[in-house]
Amino acid sequence: NRLLVTSRERVACPDCSLEQTLPALGAHEVARCARCRRLLKVPDAQSRAAVAVILSALLLWIPGCLAPLLTVTAGGASRSASLIGCAVTLWSTGYPPLCALVVMLMLGVPTVFMLVTLAQALPGARPGSACHRIARRLRPWLMTEVFVVGGCVAYSRIQSVATVTID
Repeated sequence: NRLLVTSRERVACPDCSLEQTLPALGAHEVARCARCRRLLKVPDAQSRAAVAVILSALLLWIPGCLAPLLTVTAGGASRSASLIGCAVTLWSTGYPPLCALVVMLMLGVPTVFMLVTLAQALPGARPGSACHRIARRLRPWLMTEVFVVGGCVAYSRIQSVATVTID
């Protein structure tokens, strides 16, 4: 893809930190980092698709927080757990600080990340905007990898003493 340098917008590559000028893009062109080839910018037509995907994620996030994640059955008793249900249980059993941490990391940060990513993907948003900076700073706090590994470890440990059904 051709890179035409006609704008004065400067960004640093998130991967290699090379500071460079973003080009004006044609209909089917993308901007890549000159050093590591990471994708830096796509045309507005592609950002409309990003807006649709982010809106879909936000709409599915609401039932995803309310729906049961798993059901544990042991000794004839069965219990389901959802993200919001876990926070309520922590609060009611006397762990308000842990509840606040769970709500912030499992519900608040992902919600804010999706909202600022949506604002960043809207046509006319600049890569150096406040939304871009907030999204970049929130990304490590999503801890998706930690959540998946923790879920796998918890599933394998609980599986040895009870029947676990992923919902």
